Amino acid sequence: MLIQIVEKYINKHELIKNGQVIVVGLSGGPDSVFLLHALKKIYSQSLTLIAAHINHEWRPDSHRDVELCKNLCAELKIPLHITTLQELKLTLKFNGSAEEYGRKARRHFFESLATNYKADSIALGHHAQDQQETFFIRLIRGSSLSGLCSMWPHKGLYIRPLLAISKQDILTYLTTHHIAYIQDYTNDDFSYLRNRIRHTLMPAFEQIDNRAGTNLTKTITNLQHDQELLEWVTHAYFTTLYNESLQAINIDQLLKLPL
Repeated sequence: MLIQIVEKYINKHELIKNGQVIVVGLSGGPDSVFLLHALKKIYSQSLTLIAAHINHEWRPDSHRDVELCKNLCAELKIPLHITTLQELKLTLKFNGSAEEYGRKARRHFFESLATNYKADSIALGHHAQDQQETFFIRLIRGSSLSGLCSMWPHKGLYIRPLLAISKQDILTYLTTHHIAYIQDYTNDDFSYLRNRIRHTLMPAFEQIDNRAGTNLTKTITNLQHDQELLEWVTHAYFTTLYNESLQAINIDQLLKLPL
């Protein structure tokens, strides 16, 4: 049933087509392990899947993640590319957030592989709770509407086929089918804002009203629809303000528009 929900979501948002090449971010955690299994099960031989694992070497037991990814990909007959932060030799600016630095490093690695393989998309294992946590992170940071839209099913090269399902559904599926995964104990580290939201805010939110999670997901979807409309309206107005022959914008008309 869970696989069918994922397949329906993929089809609804036109995330994947037969014959495509997809790079899959594989951490060894339950979400990415399930994603790889789901894509393999749904598409069998009609997709070329390339797994990508970056070992940040931030934990002394991170070699366990690497071994699990190797075993999983060998079992599924999917090629796996592994690198470390040290091997990437990146010159990224560090703003004090290890989480943000790691995210930028992963994106660099995934996008390099996508270029090398001429991949159509990069698939990530974010699920419904990740989406809700992202909303609150951006709310706390004072984001605009575009930020509160959180994660899109499809944005640029990136696709997120699991946004319609919950973390608990993923864990239940993996346990039922005896599929191994790694639990990252840094997910309980309260020095990360996301973890404080996950373990403190979200349980309180659900305790106040058990419809909270479901309705928050609906709200995010509605915000995304609003954002799409605003982008369409903005583009339509821009075509009336822009003089192509002069390559100029009518400033007087621009300033009369809502901020």
